[in-house]
Amino acid sequence: MAFLRSFSTQQQQQQQPANPLIDKKGFYVPSGTVGGSAMPYKSGWDIERGIKNALDRVTWVYKSVYAISANAASLPIGLRKGDWRIGELTWDAPILDILNRQTNPGQDAFSFRFMLSSQVLLSSKGAFIEVIRNRMGDVAALVLLQPQYVYPIPDAEKFVSGFSVEYPKTPKRIIPAEDVLW
Repeated sequence: MAFLRSFSTQQQQQQQPANPLIDKKGFYVPSGTVGGSAMPYKSGWDIERGIKNALDRVTWVYKSVYAISANAASLPIGLRKGDWRIGELTWDAPILDILNRQTNPGQDAFSFRFMLSSQVLLSSKGAFIEVIRNRMGDVAALVLLQPQYVYPIPDAEKFVSGFSVEYPKTPKRIIPAEDVLW
């Protein structure tokens, strides 16, 4: 009987088609890169579904997300020189003005960090932050993107080549991967 079971298992393995998500080297390839054309990765779970299935139905989920986000947003952000645990704490870096005072012209740092924490807790895709740079290449502002409208574009070489942002009733735009923090 053992011979028949192993023989039938071998036949089943030979009849199954090759997995299109595995490349020739045996590594996982995101679904958009097979065949040479990169398509944005789209998932059926977004933050709106999290709100409908969790926040609207269970009051305690809302309360816990609110409490965690409010506590995280209330903490100031500092930088350490050298070792991240015991290095000297500095408060004079230009990025700290953005992270602790005004993140972008329409949003202060507290509400930005509150919304960022909420998105991280509710979205299975995570959070997406667009980095706006000035003419010198320094960070001028940070903009939190809605995760249900942002789709990573997979790349076999760089993992992600960019992000497709598809807000309703606006033209689709592609943001390079180096301008988005995921």
